[in-house]
Amino acid sequence: ANLNKQYPNFINEIIDSDYENERLLIYQWNDNNAGNIGVYDSKDNSYAVMFHFNEELNKYKLSKTKSIVVPSRDDYKLPCYLNLPLDYDEESAKPLVVIPHGGPWARDYWRFDDFSQYFASRGYVTLRVNFRGSSGFGKEHVMAGINSIDEIMINDIADAVNYIAEEYNIDKQQIFIFGHSYGGYAAYMSII
Repeated sequence: ANLNKQYPNFINEIIDSDYENERLLIYQWNDNNAGNIGVYDSKDNSYAVMFHFNEELNKYKLSKTKSIVVPSRDDYKLPCYLNLPLDYDEESAKPLVVIPHGGPWARDYWRFDDFSQYFASRGYVTLRVNFRGSSGFGKEHVMAGINSIDEIMINDIADAVNYIAEEYNIDKQQIFIFGHSYGGYAAYMSII
């Protein structure tokens, strides 16, 4: 509890401890900081960072990740993550990059995402969609996409893009998609 009070903007995950549970090994992170590994000493309420992930990025202000839910064409609710560039405003249209995850029986998380931060720092809105078939949102969500990797999953991505393009000032002539594994397949199928 003390560590959370000291660092309210971070998720503080305990990953190990000493035998007496007085010194805790902590993974500290959030959605716009790759985080660090450190040691929290409960006796003196101190936290010492052992090393930073992507420490070179700590000097930059990065995009916050928005957790949003968008409707599909059949009104199914799709959990998504959106990163806006720091200079986003309603006046100027921004390009959009869609990054479907691999798997497909995997998922995106609310966390520091290197691709989203890369594109957002260069002026792109980025969208990650947990389309039907993604894990982590219940059996119904996974099963809805099991036999439809080339239709329902692709339609979900398209529906999320259309929703974002209507709700945010997106340059509809500059919508891009890329991914790896199933995300690469989804990129090709989305073009078709």
